[in-house]
Amino acid sequence: MKLIYDSLQGHARDLVVALTGRLDEPPANATNCYEIHFTNTGAGDLRVRAHPTKGRAQNVFTMTWQPRLRRFRCRARNQPAKVAGIECSKGPVPGGEPLLNAFVVVPKGDDLKAQVDALVDAITCSDLRSFAGARRNP
Repeated sequence: MKLIYDSLQGHARDLVVALTGRLDEPPANATNCYEIHFTNTGAGDLRVRAHPTKGRAQNVFTMTWQPRLRRFRCRARNQPAKVAGIECSKGPVPGGEPLLNAFVVVPKGDDLKAQVDALVDAITCSDLRSFAGARRNP
């Protein structure tokens, strides 16, 4: 397992496990596919790449753990729903950045399901909405 996952404990690890588990459940009307992959940049991060049936694959979500702040820094094509523990950032996004929505997630046990639901919606509610299952790229 990669750095982001190895350094997580408690609710932070629960959030990543629940998120990746949800993305592994394909809906019946699946047409696209999401690939969950991890990088070793900095502290490591989790990325979700969409593979549409036509066109090239592209990242639609990134998540980086910030251990001192005990939160995830995220970017997505779509803004997540407002739920407890998710704070959307305001301000400019670097030029050419396709993931226009920056936000942080503070994992909390009582809010974990709502947080995961909001993240899954932010990942899957674009033109690349449905998927044929997620593949993990170790």
